[in-house]
Amino acid sequence: MISKKYIPHIFVFFAFCTTFALGVWQVQRLEWKNDVLAKIDARLEHPPISYSEYTNLENDEYRQMQLEGIYLFDKEIKLMNKTYNGKPGFHVMTPLELFNGERVIINRGWIPVEKEYEQPAGVQTVTGVIRRGQAPNWLTLENNPQKGHWFWIDLPTIYSEANAEPLEYYIDRKLDTDSATYPLALPKKIQLYNEHLQYAITWFSLSIALLVIYYFRFFRKIEKK
Repeated sequence: MISKKYIPHIFVFFAFCTTFALGVWQVQRLEWKNDVLAKIDARLEHPPISYSEYTNLENDEYRQMQLEGIYLFDKEIKLMNKTYNGKPGFHVMTPLELFNGERVIINRGWIPVEKEYEQPAGVQTVTGVIRRGQAPNWLTLENNPQKGHWFWIDLPTIYSEANAEPLEYYIDRKLDTDSATYPLALPKKIQLYNEHLQYAITWFSLSIALLVIYYFRFFRKIEKK
């Protein structure tokens, strides 16, 4: 039977081990995320590949692809709840029909709510970044294709709505410079959530604070005696 006087010490020991381990884990996650970002930046600098040169997402995700084809605006969808500089709007997802009959979904960029935007006719040359579809979490609203409500990039369904063979990727149309024409092409730089350094600092700070409190609560009393 453990004496009651040891319980606070045991609690502090396990609490310190837990917070310190979480700090180490966040440092490892930070290193992993930095490696991912470095790989993305390197791939973005590669010259664009063609549709036929694509192999798979493992090798080609975040590389640029250049396509030629005709936009099918009657198969276009709009992703809801997209903001730009704090303004509400949509992302416009339009199938591009290639010369071989294949169709590739293009995220042409952001438009404000109730704003006219370009629908260029004829053959278009599109350069953008290869991206994979999204997986919803428990906070994500359900898509409702019948009502035209799209909240996340469900590629199999989007390709089905475009009467196209489903691909494992879509293209984010990119520009190196800003444009005032809607849809606004997305920035070439890929932004990924990376708060692991702040999390690591938080957990290590809690570990240190725990030791300081432990010292003043127990050892300071012994020194005074």
